[in-house]
Amino acid sequence: MLSSIHPFGERSRNSRWWLTTASHVVGSTAGGATLGVIIGTAGWFLLGWVDTSIRLALLGLASLIGLLIERNVLAVRLPSWQRQVNENWLDAYRGWVYGSGFGYQLGLGVVTIITTATVHLLIVACLATASPVAGLIVGATFGLARGALLLSGGGIDSPAELRAFMTRLAASSRRAEVLAEGAMAVTAGAAVAGVVLL
Repeated sequence: MLSSIHPFGERSRNSRWWLTTASHVVGSTAGGATLGVIIGTAGWFLLGWVDTSIRLALLGLASLIGLLIERNVLAVRLPSWQRQVNENWLDAYRGWVYGSGFGYQLGLGVVTIITTATVHLLIVACLATASPVAGLIVGATFGLARGALLLSGGGIDSPAELRAFMTRLAASSRRAEVLAEGAMAVTAGAAVAGVVLL
């Protein structure tokens, strides 16, 4: 999305970047919330009877496994769709339509290509809440954070700025991986602390 939705691109399609981006963020938050409610409800049915400390221990274990997969310590290939959002929408619909549609799909996290174990950890986290409401909060937070990434392209106003932005983005891929790994480590630590404190 970062290579397609930015002020320069939106202007070329006679769309307003701020409206497309706001629609994308709202759609992504809604997608995450949808996933969270569904998985949280499933957790309520499947794990609602399980003690909170056990659910936290499962989340901590899943976080550790995810971290080991991300670090290539465990040679496990996690399941993923082999599809992306339909970029033909960019020429077929208004900005707020493809913005919210792309956002919703990306906020769901599991209906497009999954490139990181953090998405699978999100599912485990929503499941471990054993609550539709808590699942909604976790999922919506994920969706909001994912959708808000589009804001980083707000300064792209020419082809040269787009090329420079994409170069910087490619150069920062390792930093993004470290952040994801750090998030999994923090989640594992917080889960263990929760088990100890309960």
